[in-house]
Amino acid sequence: AAVRRRLKSYYKVVMVRSPSRRLVSLYYDMFSTFARTREFSNKFGQSIKALNELWEKFTLNRNATGTLRHADGNFTYADIARFIATQRLDDMNEHWTPISDLCQPCAVKYDFVAKFEEAPAGPTAMMAAIGLPASVKFPDRDSQVTYNHKAIDTAMVDEMNSQLTKAEYIAVHSHYVADSRIFGYQQKTYDELNSKAQNLTMAKFAT
Repeated sequence: AAVRRRLKSYYKVVMVRSPSRRLVSLYYDMFSTFARTREFSNKFGQSIKALNELWEKFTLNRNATGTLRHADGNFTYADIARFIATQRLDDMNEHWTPISDLCQPCAVKYDFVAKFEEAPAGPTAMMAAIGLPASVKFPDRDSQVTYNHKAIDTAMVDEMNSQLTKAEYIAVHSHYVADSRIFGYQQKTYDELNSKAQNLTMAKFAT
């Protein structure tokens, strides 16, 4: 009863993000050498290494000295993409669970859907509409975290995803088809992604 009352009387807001950009941000924030915490590498690293024999091929790949490739707990973006691709929805951590499953937009009639990519303009307009004082501000994009002095922009997202094989790219993004459709994101095909990457590479050699 209390939940139904709040759904009727409260403003309902959801903040969404492009699936590709969300995955790259997740990797850098939780699993890369620039991660702000080792918690996720320690916790899920063991799960990755405990996968079946197929996944041992990449998580337990030994180098010339016989040591584990990920003995230091560092993972590549491809490692994390493959790991997420194998997970069932019920096993996912909320950091990479599809937003459409976390927030149930088909069951809850949200008053506002704010896109992270449109910040701060979109969230600021939303906050004004619900009556928050002007002193409450959404952080400027320029003040957001960068990794190795690089912001997570379209170029970085494309570069990271171009490191995946076609099968890996399709598998991990298959979890987020509903997010793209519901929230209006255009997911690039793998061929589009790599065509752009090849053009950028050729441009670099030409200069």
